[in-house]
Amino acid sequence: MAGSTTHHDKARRRLAALAVSTALGIGLASGAVAQQTTTQASRSFDIAAQPLPDALPQFGRQAGLQISAHGDLVRRARTGGVTGTMSPDAALRQLLAGTGLGFRLDGGTAVIVDAVDGAATTTVLDPMLVQGAVSRDIRAGAADRANSITIGPETLARRNPTTLKDVFAGEATVSVGGGQPLSQKVYVQGVEETNLAVSIDGARQNNKVFHHTGTNLIDPALLKVARVDPGVAPADAGPGALGGAIVYETVDVDDVLAPGRSIGGYLTSSYDSNGGTFTKGGAVYGRTDNGFEALGFFKRGCPARC
Repeated sequence: MAGSTTHHDKARRRLAALAVSTALGIGLASGAVAQQTTTQASRSFDIAAQPLPDALPQFGRQAGLQISAHGDLVRRARTGGVTGTMSPDAALRQLLAGTGLGFRLDGGTAVIVDAVDGAATTTVLDPMLVQGAVSRDIRAGAADRANSITIGPETLARRNPTTLKDVFAGEATVSVGGGQPLSQKVYVQGVEETNLAVSIDGARQNNKVFHHTGTNLIDPALLKVARVDPGVAPADAGPGALGGAIVYETVDVDDVLAPGRSIGGYLTSSYDSNGGTFTKGGAVYGRTDNGFEALGFFKRGCPARC
C-alpha cells in the first residue's frame, strides 16, 4: 500500500506542475494578446492642437499607455491634435503628423523617436561614378616612386596658385618658407632645396645665389606638373638626390592653345593692397602649319605710382 501511495503522490505532483506551466503559458499568451489589444482596440480621443509636451500626457491617459520621450526631442514640437474614435496606434500617428517624429511600441509603452531614426526604410542613393586618377608620369606606380607627391594640372587649376607656397599647400611633406616669391625656398622633410636635386623641364638647377634669396624663381602660371620625391629620390633624378628631388614641368603650346586655333594669348592684372603693388602679366603662343611652336610669357610688378 505504501508503494501505491507514493506512486499516486508523484502523479499528483506531475499534474500540478503541468497545470502551473500551462497556466503560466496561458498567462504569457494572454499578456501578449492584451498588449496587442491595448494598441489595436478603438478608443475615444479628444486632444486639441497645442505644444506636443502638453499633448502627450493627455494621449497617455486616453490611450491607456505610458509615453516615453526625450525632452529635447519634443520641446519645440507642436501637434495639430487628434479627435475621434480610433486605435491608439492610429491616434498617435495622427498626433505626431507634421512634427518629424515617429514612435515605437515597447510593451505597454510608446517611445517617441526621431522619424529618421525610427523609420525602417531603405534609402536608395543616386548612382555614383568613381574614377581612378590618371597620372601623367609614365613611371607612376614604380617601386621607386611609391612616396612621390605629384601635383597635376587639375590640382593646379583648382588651387589657382600665385606662389610656390600655394602650389604645395596642404602637402605635409613639403613646406615653403619666405613671404615674397623672390625669397621663397622649398623644404622637403626639412631639407632645403639647395640640398635637393631640382630640375625644370629636365634641366638641372644648380643655382646657389645669396642665401637670403630663393634659388629657383618660377611663376606657378607656367607650371603643368610639380613632383616631389621625398627621401632618397629615384635613379632618374640624377646626382645629388640623396635628400630628395623636386621636378617642375612647364606648360607647352598644346596645353594652352585652343583646339583649331593657330595663335592665342591672355593678359592678367592684379593689385596687392599690402604692398600697394600692381602686377601685370600675359602670354602669347602659337603654332605654324609646319609644326613650329613658340610661347612667350611676361610678368611685371611695380608700385602704384609707376
